[in-house]
Amino acid sequence: MTKTLIILFFIPSFIYCQSANPPGTIKLNDSIYIDSTPITNFMFVEYLIGKDFLKRKGFKSYEEYSKCNIENKDSDESMFDFEYPSPFLIEMSPSDKYLKRKKYYKDTIYIDHPILNISKEQAIDFCQWRTEVVKNLWFSQKSDERKRDLSTKILYRLPSESELFDAKTWFKRTNQLTNFKDKKLLKTYFSYHPKGYRVLPIFEFTKSEKLSINEGINNKNFIGFRCVCEIHK
Repeated sequence: MTKTLIILFFIPSFIYCQSANPPGTIKLNDSIYIDSTPITNFMFVEYLIGKDFLKRKGFKSYEEYSKCNIENKDSDESMFDFEYPSPFLIEMSPSDKYLKRKKYYKDTIYIDHPILNISKEQAIDFCQWRTEVVKNLWFSQKSDERKRDLSTKILYRLPSESELFDAKTWFKRTNQLTNFKDKKLLKTYFSYHPKGYRVLPIFEFTKSEKLSINEGINNKNFIGFRCVCEIHK
């Protein structure tokens, strides 16, 4: 079991970024930032724990919670100790026999692997949740006026097909692309690979009805997702 400390829900999972970028993203153009990797099992556990926390406290959203706790936030309400694998993830695991046989949602070696085969509705809700948390994070940084100003202008959402295509093209051109098309997904240890834009052999949700198709997909038909963060200037 891996003991994990969560501060402000899932925020630490998105720390890898330049300070000017929305957490977890790398810059695609002047208004669009995109996740460097598909959302991982660990990131999704943090989201599920946060949603459960709000439900138990009687809040419908993180935005509602943050408005009620602007002046007084107890540290024990923003920090959680939990063990990975988390029952939150295990309970919502899809009925994919292959993933269950591999203990994909239980074995810690898959902690940095993409969350697979959740519903598109859950992916959209994750984006909404992330928007609310990052808005509050940036607004609370009183020493950084730029982030406070941008906190009301950010939106995490699913990317379009063209944005995913542009990301692959741009980051390949700038030598920031790692393509795992020739790797076996469940046998890849992502923590050993350099940071940058990662393309995995999975389908990815887009904001349209179509899936984005990456290279190297086999007959397992795994579906994951990443977010883009749109900044309205």
